[in-house]
Order: sequence, then structure tokens, then C-alpha cells
Amino acid sequence: MLVTDNGTSIVMDPFEPHFYGRDYGTIEETADIATASHSHRDHGFVSILKGSPSVFAKAGHFRSDDIDIWGIRSFHDKAQGWERGDNIIFCYDVDGMRVCHLGDLGHILSSGQLKAIGNVDILILPVGGRSTLDPEEGKAVIEQLKPSIAIPMHFNTGRLTLPCQTAHVLTAWPDIQQTGSAEIEVTKEELPRATAVFLLDEAI
Repeated sequence: MLVTDNGTSIVMDPFEPHFYGRDYGTIEETADIATASHSHRDHGFVSILKGSPSVFAKAGHFRSDDIDIWGIRSFHDKAQGWERGDNIIFCYDVDGMRVCHLGDLGHILSSGQLKAIGNVDILILPVGGRSTLDPEEGKAVIEQLKPSIAIPMHFNTGRLTLPCQTAHVLTAWPDIQQTGSAEIEVTKEELPRATAVFLLDEAI
């Protein structure tokens, strides 16, 4: 979830609680904006959100609450979507920074996708393998985009019965920083010059 300086809240890929081997609780926050990278119930369960958010779930350029949002078509697999379908990468311009959420990206980015994404300040990317990038592919995508901050997601924290890789995969990144928190506060002026990888705690 992103919260801007003026309090606008953006929920990315809301999920159905306890869906298909996932032992996570219910999203309680009120959303002004919601984006869904694809329609699977662990990424596109927007009906659970409180409030009346503006919902975006397709490729294109959108504007809501003075925030520019770009949806960029990609794939949930390495077979051009033939195995698991499409995936929408979402980029948000908030508080002078570009945040990019890769959703369930399953492949290395193409030159066209890199151009559409542009310069990224904060990158949120899957690293658990199976149906998304694995750790080595995640590292490759970080090297492609060169964000100031990279935040890994979509790996097994021990609360899944699905065969995603567990948190030990992150030991492949010796420079990872344990935040000890489920959230971080970032300003444009405080962005690191070289890419820093932050590991957030679970929020629910």
C-alpha cells in the first residue's frame, strides 16, 4: 500500500484472505485507488476494500486524485502469457517519485517495457519463483531498472502451503537491509544513490 504526502492511499493487488493456501488476514485500510495486475483472487480481489476506490486493472495511462498511473502489459510466465495469462505492471508518480509494482511478472523485461516504465525510484518486485521471477531473475530486473530502492515480495514467509521459495532466497542478496517494520517512509531527497534492497515485515 502506498500513502502519499496528502493522504491518498493506493492499494496494489488486493487479495482474498485465506485463499488457496495463504494464511494472511483481511485488508482493513480504506483505499482511494486500487490497482490489480491480473484477475486472480490473490491479486485482484478489489471488492474487499473499504471506501469507494478508483480501480485500474488494464494497460494505459490514467489519472486519479492528481496521481498519474501507467499500466504496462507484460506476462505472468515466460511463454507470452500462454501458461498463466497477462500481467499488468503499474507505475505511479507520487510526491516527485516513480514507484513501480511489477505484480506477478514472470519474465525479464523487454526493451519496450523498459522504455514504458522509465526511470524508477522505488521498485516492488516478486522473487519467489514458481509463477513469478525467482531471486536471480529478480536481481536481473533490478539491474535492468536500477531503482534507488528495491522491495522484494511474493516469496514464502512460512505462511503459505504453495511451493514458492522461502525467505532464504534473499540471502542471494548480501546487501539486503532488514527494516524491522512493515512500512518505510521515503522522500525524494532521501533516496539512496545506489540501489538499496529493503526487506519489509508482513503487515497482516
